[in-house]
This record gives sequence, structure tokens and C-alpha cells, in this order.
Amino acid sequence: MRTDHVSRVRTACKALTLAVCAATLASPSVAQSKKPQVAVKTLNGLALVVTDVARSVEFYESAFGMRNHAPQGAAPMLEIGTGPSFMTLRQGPTPRLDHIQLGVEGFNAEEVMKTLLAHGVMRSTTASPAPMTAWIVKRGETSELFLNDPNGLKIQLQDVSYCGGSGPLGDKCPRQVRIRPANSATRVHTFNHFGVTVSDPPRSRRFFEEVFGMHESFIGPGPQWMAMLRSKDGNPDVDHFCMGMENFHPDGAIRRFVEYGLQLQEGNSDQGVTSVYGLAGALRTRRFKQDRSAPGKEVPIEIFVTDPDKFTVQVNDVNYCPANWGWLGDGCNPRTTLDKTRISHR
Repeated sequence: MRTDHVSRVRTACKALTLAVCAATLASPSVAQSKKPQVAVKTLNGLALVVTDVARSVEFYESAFGMRNHAPQGAAPMLEIGTGPSFMTLRQGPTPRLDHIQLGVEGFNAEEVMKTLLAHGVMRSTTASPAPMTAWIVKRGETSELFLNDPNGLKIQLQDVSYCGGSGPLGDKCPRQVRIRPANSATRVHTFNHFGVTVSDPPRSRRFFEEVFGMHESFIGPGPQWMAMLRSKDGNPDVDHFCMGMENFHPDGAIRRFVEYGLQLQEGNSDQGVTSVYGLAGALRTRRFKQDRSAPGKEVPIEIFVTDPDKFTVQVNDVNYCPANWGWLGDGCNPRTTLDKTRISHR
């Protein structure tokens, strides 16, 4: 009796399994093969056009403890923390974003190009401003891949270990070309997020999700992320970028700026804004009265610095995330913490 019952159950389960499989295969979303994605894992770099390179280098070194590891005479490459992330600066008449750089796990320029072509990106033999266009530049042994998203946002794709140096992956960078400033106001350790402006934010967001696997604004496993904002003039640019500090405490960071010689000026108490001016720039803090997504939860203090060219730099904890609640702004669910081994090869 028991044997017959077990046999019938097994037969029924097998039939149910086959039915489920058939229904699944019949579904267009599953039956159609999913396009491959580029394994983007990190925010690796930012390239800005500034009006006075020497002034900007001095500002970022003295305000944030960044180190210029570029050879003498080359465009500045300001290392963040222990690398490999860095910021490049070049001279121009008008301050603007040149491009952002994303780190790809297991980067191979030709393989990445094939994936981009599968998503409708056109390959060019030379640099191009046209949207949905990509090209490869050979610098010594290093292959550097650039593309423009559907809104013309310029993106560089490299290995997660890329530091703008030599070798096939561009990960061979000099260590003692410049000495890191010892008396900087603060010391940043990584990029946290980029806030870029484009003509059609949802379009860029879909591109990042479909091509790079971005999920809920996160790049890779997080906590690094991207914010897509609407451009006022239709041209891609940077609204702000955020650099993360380890052991971040907002009051302590503000105190260090003041001790460095900045003048503290109280702002509108109703808005909870405090401004600090100096270093050829300005610093302000913002604290939301109530987090709309999590009423009653503690909300973070956000610190914003305006650099000499009026680029806005946000400074927060390395684990600051889009949820925007919790003392450090790290109240994402599930909580994701920064994996230093993933972003540093030295």
C-alpha cells in the first residue's frame, strides 16, 4: 500500500515538473537567450576639464590628501586612497566633465567590444562624440576602451586594477613619484558615487542596467553607485561626485577643515546648512529633517565641497548608499559594505 502511494506521488511530481519546464520554455522572456553583459564592478576614475590645473591639483591634495602619481610633465593623476582609483585633470577654457571610468572584472578590450556591439553600440576607428559609439585606443601595451552611452555620456572601461599606468591592464603605476601631503584637511579613500547629468536620465539608466548589470543604482555589488539626473542644457556633465572616507564622522571632518584654517559660517538653521569657506572653495553640510523612505530613522549629515572651478564634491562614509538613512547614510537593505580587496591591488 505504502509502495503504491509513493509511486503515485513520484509520478505526479514528475508530471508537474515536466509541465513547469514546458511552461517556462514557452515563455518568451526565458526562451530567448539573454544578451551578455559587461562585468562592471567598480567606479575607477573621473576625468575633469579645469581652468587652472596647478590650482586644482593643490586644492585636491591639500583638501583631500590625494597624491599625484603622474610622471613629471604628464597630465595630473590624483590617486584616491591606496588606489587604483584616481582622478585626471586637463586644462580647458570651460570646466566640465570629460568622462567617467568604470572597472571591469577580467577586462579584455575586444571581448568587451563584442558585448557592446550585441547591445547596438557601433564601433568606430577613431574617437567620436556620437551616442552609442565605442572605440579602442592603444597606449603602449595598454588597450583603452571608450564609449558614449545613448545620451552621449563618455565612459572609459578598463580592468578593476587599472591605475592609468603601463602593462596590458594599465595597472603598473609608479609608487613614489609624488609624496602624499601629510597635512591635508581630510583624507579620502575611494569613490562612493557619481551624480551625472544627461538629457534623458531613464534612457541612460536602462543602458547601465542592460549593459553593465546596474541594479537599483548600484555598480557591481555596491556600495558604489550612480545617480542619473536631468541636464539643463542637454549636454552630459557631472552634477557632483562623492568620495568616501573610512571612520567617517561628520563633526570630526568639519572640525578638521576648521583646524586647517577655514572660517566657519552658520547657515540657515531651518535647513540645517552650515558653510565653511576657504581653500579657494567652499564647504557646506546638509541634513534632511526626515527621510521620506524611512520615517523616524536617523538621517546622515552630508558634506559638500565646492572646488575652485565650482565642481561639487560630496564627502561621506565609504559605505554611504542611496537609501540615505542611518548615521553614516549606509542604511541600505541588505547592507553592503565596501570590499577593499576588490578595489585595491596594492
